[in-house]
Amino acid sequence: MNKGKMLALAIALMVTPGLVAVASQSSPTNSAKQAPQTDTHAQVKMTLHHETGKIDSLAAGQMVLDHTWRGKETKTTFTLDSNTKKEGNVEKGDRVMVYYHFHNGHRIATELKAMAAKTETSKS
Repeated sequence: MNKGKMLALAIALMVTPGLVAVASQSSPTNSAKQAPQTDTHAQVKMTLHHETGKIDSLAAGQMVLDHTWRGKETKTTFTLDSNTKKEGNVEKGDRVMVYYHFHNGHRIATELKAMAAKTETSKS
C-alpha cells in the first residue's frame, strides 16, 4: 500500500468517531413541547387487540368468550374492571366484540360491544 492511501485511511479512521459522536447528539428544538418524564406507565403505548365471539360466562370482574381461533373453538378469559365500557345489552350467550390489551399476562377488556347474532346463510 502506498503512503498516500495509508495517510487517507488514517485520516478517515480519526475523523469517523468524531462524526458519529456529533450525529448521535440530539438537541431538542422545542423543549417546551416535550412531555415530562415522570409517569412510566403513561408513556408505554398499549396495543389494542379485539376478538369476536359468544359470551360463555359473565361474572363480576371476569368474562369467558367462546370463539374460533386458528380454526379451532376455544375459550378465552378476559378481566373486566370499572373502566370497561359496555355498548349495548351484554349478557351470557350474546355475541360481542371485545377490545382488550395485555397487562401482566392478563387480557384486560377495555370495551365490550354487543353484536347481532351470527346467522348462517345457505347457498343455493
